[in-house]
Amino acid sequence: MKRLFLLIALIVFVLRIDAQNRVGTFSIIPRVGVCIANMTGQDYYKVSLLDGVPEHKISSKYNSDFIVGVDAQYQILDKVAISLGAFYTRQGCKYTDDAEEYPQEENVTWVELIENAYKDVDYLNIPLVAHLYVAKGFSVNTGIQLGILTSAHYKYEQTSFTEITNKETNEKTINFDKNKEGELLNHYKVNQNVKNTLKNLSVSIPVGVSYEYQNVVLDARYNIDLGNYATMDISEKVKNKAFFFTVGYKFDL
Repeated sequence: MKRLFLLIALIVFVLRIDAQNRVGTFSIIPRVGVCIANMTGQDYYKVSLLDGVPEHKISSKYNSDFIVGVDAQYQILDKVAISLGAFYTRQGCKYTDDAEEYPQEENVTWVELIENAYKDVDYLNIPLVAHLYVAKGFSVNTGIQLGILTSAHYKYEQTSFTEITNKETNEKTINFDKNKEGELLNHYKVNQNVKNTLKNLSVSIPVGVSYEYQNVVLDARYNIDLGNYATMDISEKVKNKAFFFTVGYKFDL
């Protein structure tokens, strides 16, 4: 009999917990997290400065940055909720460092280094997502997301110099190049605005899962991009490939 009472009490406890997302509940969920993103169509070939011939391919790679925003969520049914959000997300990609040496004379070599190269592509993302609760606190989510491009920059550090080797002492002398403004190209930071190479709007399908414990909400999703966002005619489509991992706190109103 004691075990029966304990079992009944446990069932009642579980049912009470399961009923915490009541139909008609409206919630605000501020979120912050990490975006791990890459882009298709952003590979390029390094061209030789001596003869203009492409030498090797430099591929874009995944880069991690931030995402911050808020969801407004409404519980439509016991197991179904819908949310509308607004998130500022830094996406884009990064590149491996590249070093090239060009012999000029027997003891003279010109060297160029491109380091810490990446593209910051910032979006205001507006996701409309349906949440299906398949277990206590656990939901699978999908919907549609509109992305508004706010900025896009290609950034890198450039080092360019001539290395002269003394034939008698084997000592090396380095003379850094200068840009048009007379600044030394020694880890010189370059910031190019490339927003005009991308379309202003993107559309994607977010697919992911969420887990809620008390008021804390963990969310992971991948965005399936639907379009080609290049403004120029290139062979490969430009698409975003982005994973979002966020943690939020749910305020029921």
